[in-house]
Amino acid sequence: MNQRFNQLAEYRVNKNIEPMGAESRNTVAGLEVDGNLEFGVNGSISPETLENRRRWFNEIQWSPPRETTPTGLNRVQALSHAEAISLLTAKEKHGALSKSMIMFVDCVTCPFCIRDLPIIMRYAGVDELTIYTLGKAEPLILHAVK
Repeated sequence: MNQRFNQLAEYRVNKNIEPMGAESRNTVAGLEVDGNLEFGVNGSISPETLENRRRWFNEIQWSPPRETTPTGLNRVQALSHAEAISLLTAKEKHGALSKSMIMFVDCVTCPFCIRDLPIIMRYAGVDELTIYTLGKAEPLILHAVK
């Protein structure tokens, strides 16, 4: 597991993202796919385009469990966060993903992601996502909504 967190740190260095710490507001996530990490970073520094995030917003069925479909991309903050970007770019790169996936994140997963990742997982075909966070002993385990 330490190797995976070291890879997140190396990714930061290679992409000139400041080191994780009190001053950093950026998150790096790595989804394990076929023995490698597919990286995602939050939207303010992500190479992922706004057009892709808009397309994902339109392709994903947001309700249920949301009572209504969000009215715009700004209503789904998770689509600008490292966890969702890692998952969605991996889906686009690899097609079908495993039903059970593992992700490594160097910052605590926020409430917006906890709420919306299960919807995004349904879209990506992932039933269970185990998220290991740097500095936390227990992983966060999310299940896709049905």
